[in-house]
Amino acid sequence: GKWAIAGVSSSNQGVGGGSCRYGTKEYYARVSTAVDWIEDTMKSATASTIEWRITSPFKEWPKTRPGEIAAELVETFNSGDADKNEAFNQKFRDLQALRRATPEDRAAGYAELTKRIGRLTVVEFAEDPMGRLLVLLHNEKGEHYQLSLYFFDEKNTRFDGYWLGLASPRSPA
Repeated sequence: GKWAIAGVSSSNQGVGGGSCRYGTKEYYARVSTAVDWIEDTMKSATASTIEWRITSPFKEWPKTRPGEIAAELVETFNSGDADKNEAFNQKFRDLQALRRATPEDRAAGYAELTKRIGRLTVVEFAEDPMGRLLVLLHNEKGEHYQLSLYFFDEKNTRFDGYWLGLASPRSPA
């Protein structure tokens, strides 16, 4: 399927140390109320300057640092083991990222996320020339999720963290 935008982050507040962090609240604009404007804008917009390589169906991870991190993250997430999750954090995440939450807070967040979402299977991923990676996954309930990795630097060496949220893939046209 194709990816579709279901919501757009419009504001972020809290004491979690920045956007998309523990302890913050994120607010979304309802995309359905602006579909006509979005479609008109997209029709008149210039082409993207970023060429994304999309793999479908998923066969293997790219041989890049984001690919290595995503592969181990999905495996760790699916294990359901909080100790493995913390070992993943200690192995890959930058110290600046680790300071934002205690191991106990990370374990609690991880437990809630795995309980709510369950086991994930990779459907496909998209990668741009700079190595940024977006991953489309689905769970046993048939829900789709997007995994986005965040880095402190453009060379993808200082891993900040990830975002895992509901995605709405479209059926092929």
